[in-house]
Amino acid sequence: MMPLPDHVWQEISRHEVGAFKVLPLDHDAVTMAAAFLMHNGMEEMARHLRLLAQEGRLRQGGLEGFVASAVIVRDAEYILLSHAYPEYNTVPEMMASLVQEIGAVAPFNCPTSENELRANKSLEWLATRRPALATASMISVAAHKVVPSKPF
Repeated sequence: MMPLPDHVWQEISRHEVGAFKVLPLDHDAVTMAAAFLMHNGMEEMARHLRLLAQEGRLRQGGLEGFVASAVIVRDAEYILLSHAYPEYNTVPEMMASLVQEIGAVAPFNCPTSENELRANKSLEWLATRRPALATASMISVAAHKVVPSKPF
């Protein structure tokens, strides 16, 4: 996993990750992210995403300063999503966050540019399969992970 910026670590350390909402395997964003990965030949990523969901390591909480991050907490890898930004709490945006962050976890360690490209492709893919859902939230991934951070 790539090192996280200091502000991300600082924000995560202010919270008890165990108290965050668990995104279960049957959450729409999880199932759509896994479907996108499978459909596009990324079976290992899809399997790992499902494993994280089954183990309760996909979580959502009140994180500020970023939308999503892959992180190690107490020797376990998690994907954490923020619910502090409503425009990113739609199913398509959460799906894109999961697709982006699964590439950052240890088995894959993909560069940020590759992860962002995969997330953009997932939104395009969704638009061809579920246009009404996709058009409800088509925020570009270029702005996807970084939101104006507040001083900590």
